[in-house]
Amino acid sequence: MYMKNYTDKFDKECLQFYDKRKKVTVEENTKKFIVNNSDQKYVALYRVDDCLITNGSRCDYLLLNCFEDDLSAYLIELKGSNLTQAVKQIDATLARFKEDLEDFKKINARIVLTKVNFPATLKSIDLRNLRKKIALLGGTLEYKVKVLEEKI
Repeated sequence: MYMKNYTDKFDKECLQFYDKRKKVTVEENTKKFIVNNSDQKYVALYRVDDCLITNGSRCDYLLLNCFEDDLSAYLIELKGSNLTQAVKQIDATLARFKEDLEDFKKINARIVLTKVNFPATLKSIDLRNLRKKIALLGGTLEYKVKVLEEKI
């Protein structure tokens, strides 16, 4: 059976791994994004910041769930406290990779912060706009302080 390679659109130099590991952890300082992959689907993690994209606004990582029946992508930003800036970075990365990710049924945005300034967050037009854009791509936008964990 032929299995399509969903990773061939991205620079192999920026590939951190492509395998069926049960747990994927992306961390920077005190922030962690954890994906539990108990069904051991093929996943690929790419470094975006200063690798896939070297100039302009961009997020930190791109995680691809390459399982044929559940193709999904995660744009990941690990940030201090500036949620608005993190949203802009993900939005810019999405604009750059939208065509490369056209096979993926869901494109998700994940932001992990050290802290969140909630009053400013609630008023963020950028956050609402990105949430709508991501929803149209079948995905969700989630952000959390310190650790964000989910299952694929």
